[in-house]
Amino acid sequence: MSGEFSVDVDALRLGGVNIDEISRTDHSILHELYSAVLLYAKAGGDGQIGKAMKLNYEPVRDFGLQFLGLLGQSLSLDGTGVIRLGNFMGNVDSDATVIAHGPGKAH
Repeated sequence: MSGEFSVDVDALRLGGVNIDEISRTDHSILHELYSAVLLYAKAGGDGQIGKAMKLNYEPVRDFGLQFLGLLGQSLSLDGTGVIRLGNFMGNVDSDATVIAHGPGKAH
């Protein structure tokens, strides 16, 4: 182990942007599914099919919608955190360079 630490700041920031894009895609899917759920809420009717849907489909549907919502929130927070980390590491690099090349230092 060399004892050195290095970060590709641009790649880190890009990773955060990519995570944010996945989050937006997740939210888009969630919105479309939720709209379909509302539109077809009574599709099974009140007979045997409706009872089977209430028993077998609706709990899984609701869990799926909840999962997508939480996934989108988590990805959004992660993406923001990675972008912030990239910005922080960029500032650290800039500050370290200024200090290392400060007044009276050989370049």
